[in-house]
Amino acid sequence: MIADFCSIGCDEIYEDECGWKHTGKGQPSLFIGTEQDKSEIQTMMLAFLSNVNEDHILNGLYLEGEEERVRHAAEVILKNPVYIEELPDFSLQDVENVIKKNIREHDVLYCFFDYVMTSMKILEEVTKRSGGVKLREDNVLFMLSNRLKDLCNKYGIFILTATQLNGNFREEKVPDQNLLRGAKSIADVAFREMALVCLRLKARRKKIVNCWKLSLRQSATNLPFGKKFNDYPLWSSNNEV
Repeated sequence: MIADFCSIGCDEIYEDECGWKHTGKGQPSLFIGTEQDKSEIQTMMLAFLSNVNEDHILNGLYLEGEEERVRHAAEVILKNPVYIEELPDFSLQDVENVIKKNIREHDVLYCFFDYVMTSMKILEEVTKRSGGVKLREDNVLFMLSNRLKDLCNKYGIFILTATQLNGNFREEKVPDQNLLRGAKSIADVAFREMALVCLRLKARRKKIVNCWKLSLRQSATNLPFGKKFNDYPLWSSNNEV
């Protein structure tokens, strides 16, 4: 998700084949983090934009030319309309308020919400609205997903989010919405959904329906942790709008 945030919000990215590449004008973009703090998010942004292993940045141990690329990546971030907000404990209203604030102050068009989950504050809010009736986790997750979709339509923005997989991902032969943790109904409100599964956990199974095996560089693009991970396929499907 950090990679998508950077790709849309920043106007330059480093490629091994051609060096720094202009990708067009950076679009006003907002990243809302619920578990990571701002410094962690910024480090991953630097790693993706500069194509430098995140460990090298954290440890300050660079290969030749890497430090210069990281410094240039920092300049790219500063000059582009990319904004980060932290929401460690949030309610449905908090999410909308943060998005509204950034639309008002920065004309944000793209929002990245990391990620769909429950929190104490959202449980309290939902319980109060339901008159004290405690709702199941799947209902709460569906309400959050549906609110995000409503915000897309209400403010005319794009929102990308994610959620976790349940324990069945180790055994399922066909990765689909049944792998979503907490509530498979999340997929019902998404315009496009994808499930990321590691092939190593499936003994490098070659035939996975509706999956595309990513190359090493593509994996680094989608998972901005340098070139540490590969062999990840994506299950993807569309919902009619």
